[in-house]
Amino acid sequence: MKTWLKDCIETHYGACTSLPSEFLPSRLLYVGTLSEPTLRIQLRDEIQKGTHYLTLSHCWGPVVPKRLLLESLDEFRRYIPTDGLSRTFQDAIYATRQLGMEHIWIDSLCIIQNSAEDWQKEAAMMGEVYASALCNLAATAAREGTQGLFLDKFPPPQVAIDIDRSRDLWHLIQNPSTMLGDRLNFAPLNWRGWVFQERFLSTRVIHFGRSRVYWECGKKTCCEVPAKAIDKDLVSNSWTNQSKSSWQSVLRGSETVDKNKAVEVWMAIIDHYSSHGNFTFVTDKLVAIGGLASHVQKSTQCRYFAGVWEHNLLSQLLWDVGEGGADRNLAETPYVAPTWSWASVNVPISRYLRSKVNYKPSATVEVHNVDVQLITDNFGQVKGGSLCLLGRLGVVHDLNDKLSGKGEARWAGIQVKMDRKGNTSTGHKCQGYLLVVEVQRADGIVEGAGLVLGIVDEPEKLGSKNVFKRLGFFEFWFGKGTEDTIAKIEDEFDGTALAGKLEVGSEKGGKPQYLITVI
Repeated sequence: MKTWLKDCIETHYGACTSLPSEFLPSRLLYVGTLSEPTLRIQLRDEIQKGTHYLTLSHCWGPVVPKRLLLESLDEFRRYIPTDGLSRTFQDAIYATRQLGMEHIWIDSLCIIQNSAEDWQKEAAMMGEVYASALCNLAATAAREGTQGLFLDKFPPPQVAIDIDRSRDLWHLIQNPSTMLGDRLNFAPLNWRGWVFQERFLSTRVIHFGRSRVYWECGKKTCCEVPAKAIDKDLVSNSWTNQSKSSWQSVLRGSETVDKNKAVEVWMAIIDHYSSHGNFTFVTDKLVAIGGLASHVQKSTQCRYFAGVWEHNLLSQLLWDVGEGGADRNLAETPYVAPTWSWASVNVPISRYLRSKVNYKPSATVEVHNVDVQLITDNFGQVKGGSLCLLGRLGVVHDLNDKLSGKGEARWAGIQVKMDRKGNTSTGHKCQGYLLVVEVQRADGIVEGAGLVLGIVDEPEKLGSKNVFKRLGFFEFWFGKGTEDTIAKIEDEFDGTALAGKLEVGSEKGGKPQYLITVI
């Protein structure tokens, strides 16, 4: 571990540079040295500026570890007995000393656990805590704190073999990409929602796996294998490793970052995050990537709305719950985000992927206003939000059949994917509304995508008839020779069937447009 850390610090210029700041967390654990071990909390003012520290990523599990409480703060500043700490905490403290470091940040010992005020303040800085650390220790294979970092090692099979015409001894081992990528990405720790940001923002991570210790930084990923087993530069293909090296400029605050690229990076992150983000409290979903969002905001100077960016906002609305997602039995959950945000559903989401590389659609709606009511900071929990759009609406019939999976799409060539099964949450039980968000016409082919909406119950109480919730997503594709079908669809989108039910906002090309609010 020392060799990996030393090599990275001394040779990985640029790719593994910690954030250029003198940031220190509010509190750190001072662990002493191997020869003079101790353990106590130090406050920021008591720590010398420029001090390097480590962090820990771990799973609590069913056993609650010793924690920092309001009533124990003074005691912990003097001394923390190690006999009451979880095995993971004890191992992390030992590893810190072994690496020649004297400070480590552990969430439950550095954040006051029975103070909502302290938790909110510290949670907002958590991204900075991990991004500014010298290295992160990850209890990757441990499902709970009682297992520790140093699990019993059962290395995968390897065979030493002689190769004709060679004096070297080679080792035949498991495929490196499987050994590293899968074993890290699908390890117990990396299913925890909070850990996604911790792993992504950390400059360096030492993973304590089931069979080996792994190293991950912006330059390479490697593990404990015989020195001649594999070329260390060939084993750098994990999803996170590629992301760190490819998207360094976006996440590290480059002044010349391309905003289009930043949004693409963000949505790729969200695709992965939504499939790996398991939470004890679903309301933590936005908070747990607040640090990532903060770094993207510094790079782009774009406004942020409950998981969605102002730049290219319309394209970020085009997500769906993925293959089989709508069939899940989704119980009512606490409010997390407006329905137009991916954070509003507690299942994996997928972006709308266009069929052609040169797909350059035209927006068919206008964004008039976005408003989000915050509970804490810009990147934390929200208590409400609205999106005001101007566009054309069509009607989809037999919506309940579509929700139950029994019905066919209203028009051939259109695929509808609902966010939730069997719950329209609208006052119109048999109709939904289609809002085309973008469309492209080229070479006789028409394709695009949009949102399935439903009017909220008693919308007049909200001051307008035109208040909706998102119910799902739809996409369409019509090839050459389908002009008659397209014409019929466009006729239905004239909006005449909606007359009297909704308030017309304006007309464009003789067609009515509706100014709607999605909440």
